[in-house]
Amino acid sequence: MGEALVDLEQVLMSKKKQLTPEEENVLPSCKYKAVRDLTAGALAGGTATWAATWKLSKPFRINLSAGIGACCGLWIFSRSLYSSADQILTMNGSILQRELVNIIVTKYKNDPSLMQLVSKHFYSERIFDDSTSNNPKFGFRYRNFSSEIPVHGHEGHDDESYDKSEDHSHYNSNVKSQGRSESVAYSKRTNFETKRTFINAASSGDATLEVDPLDCLFGYGNSVEETDHSNSPNKPSTIHNRARRYHRRRRVRNREELSNIEPAHANILTLTSSETDLCHTPPLRDFHRPCYLIRMATKRSVGTLKEADLKGKRVFVRVDLNVPLDDNFNITDDTRIRAAVPTIKYLTGYGAKVILSSHLGRPKGVTPKYSLKPLVPRLSQLLGIEVTMANDCIGEEVEKLVAQLPEGGVLLLENVRFYKEEEKNDPEFAKKLASLADLYVNDAFGTAHRAHASTEGVAKYLKPSVAGFLMQKELDYLVGAVANPKKPFAAIVGGSKVSTKIGVIESLLEKVNILLLGGGMVFTFYKAQGYSVGSSLVEEDRLDLAKSLLEKAKAKGVSLLLPTDVVIADKFAADANSKTVPASGIPDGWMGLDIGPDSINTFNESLDTTQTIIWNGPMGVFEFEKFATGTEAIAKKLAELSGKGVTTIIGGGDSVAAVEKAGLADKMSHISTGGGASLELLEGKQLPGVLALNDA
Repeated sequence: MGEALVDLEQVLMSKKKQLTPEEENVLPSCKYKAVRDLTAGALAGGTATWAATWKLSKPFRINLSAGIGACCGLWIFSRSLYSSADQILTMNGSILQRELVNIIVTKYKNDPSLMQLVSKHFYSERIFDDSTSNNPKFGFRYRNFSSEIPVHGHEGHDDESYDKSEDHSHYNSNVKSQGRSESVAYSKRTNFETKRTFINAASSGDATLEVDPLDCLFGYGNSVEETDHSNSPNKPSTIHNRARRYHRRRRVRNREELSNIEPAHANILTLTSSETDLCHTPPLRDFHRPCYLIRMATKRSVGTLKEADLKGKRVFVRVDLNVPLDDNFNITDDTRIRAAVPTIKYLTGYGAKVILSSHLGRPKGVTPKYSLKPLVPRLSQLLGIEVTMANDCIGEEVEKLVAQLPEGGVLLLENVRFYKEEEKNDPEFAKKLASLADLYVNDAFGTAHRAHASTEGVAKYLKPSVAGFLMQKELDYLVGAVANPKKPFAAIVGGSKVSTKIGVIESLLEKVNILLLGGGMVFTFYKAQGYSVGSSLVEEDRLDLAKSLLEKAKAKGVSLLLPTDVVIADKFAADANSKTVPASGIPDGWMGLDIGPDSINTFNESLDTTQTIIWNGPMGVFEFEKFATGTEAIAKKLAELSGKGVTTIIGGGDSVAAVEKAGLADKMSHISTGGGASLELLEGKQLPGVLALNDA
């Protein structure tokens, strides 16, 4: 331990780290404490030995007392160093914590005591995605999400390993390093970098991002085999269990203490009216996020389950296989099936018996056209194994198929919505589903906003209940954008009606620097300002709301931009006559169906300075080629910015469809698979399917 702390001091001196006054005092105080404990331990041990050996000869007493005193002093000295290192590892977001973990996992990764100390604050995890499904990256994820120490990044540093402008940028950052021999000096190691993790290999990029405060990963990315320092090869380390219990008790204490916070202090969090009835969190400096968002961001991941947890176990996996089918029951878009593959492969790779559950469409009872059977061939092809199909999702026949399922096998249950009890979240139906398995994994983000039996009810009866890789990635991006975006933060909101996006706009006004509005909703804003809108779509009952949103944006200093010109048509049809006019000059009998070229330029210029962008809703009627120009232009701009390291998140069914139609889906940082779920999360609502899962 002493060597690691000496290495830490040398690294800080060699790199000329700029530390805060608090950090500068840490190492000197550690030295003083260690020397003090060494002296006190030696004196105490020597004195006790001298007193206990009064019958022995004086020379022998002197030698024995000196020897035992030295041993006691050294033992207490080592415990003092261990305590100091433990203290440094609790300094979340600090340079000291980052460098010490880097030292341990590179130079001392085979030292069990040091690695167990790291595992007290971080849990080991293999990171899988499409690009690394056969070569996972191994890292450590920070446990202490609810520390009394504010969870924040470090300020005031100026060196190559820390860039404040890149702070708090990503909720599933993946740390990579180049494999080195232990004999290589730490000072010559490759610097750790944080890199985006993508489920779709085609969407991966090389933009470097700084470690995120809620999800910092440290590790040695080239290593596929995990270094196991547990007490037993078949049993997780008790250090892990003790740490989990400790943090769980501390979270309970925090909630009890914070329930008595005076309103004047609680207002530091700047909760919106829809959030004031939720639990309080400590003031997180400049984060201002309600605690349920932290809870959703800190759910236990399937990556924490290892072979000892999974081999031979029955795992109930809720996936979202609600894919479109043509009249011949052929899959027209398999995106959701492909998105579920990494989690399934991870589980089968560890010998789990995987039981898949999903819905398809909105059937009223047993409806053959909504059967999941047409999905089996494609699912089998993607997994590389034969998938067994059940004719039901509960019952004796299903139980027999589960009993016959081999290790590494996959069973697909029939559409759970064939039972009305599914959407009613019937407890008895949930129990029947849960009786099929030992563990629960929810990887269906698209239904996470629904409290259904297979998404929320089952989690009450199966432990552990964890998030799949797709679910975790969705939460990493979307919760990160809502709770702690890298700024400047811009949101683009489109769609036909203001009424469907009220919650999103009001929630985003609390967080964004720039808000761009497009689509049919803008004509309600135009009319609220006294403009002529012709026969464009207007919600007359929302005019006052539109005015209030404009005033609210101005009061909060948010740059709210409306299109300055629009493309209008004489009818709602693909072959309609069209022309471009100023936003204030739409003639009678004409309707706006897209944003104009001046608006496109204005929007693009405003996005050039941003670091995080969320897009929800198209800019026009993109289904008609003539009126898809604005939507395609925004998609191209976001793809360009994504290549420059800007985090671009596409949420919502229509905007996702528009990006895919433009062929730019693989250029974005994240394409959300959950239309309604992503919309509700952006509104700041709770997702029952996520909250039901176990905390990390």
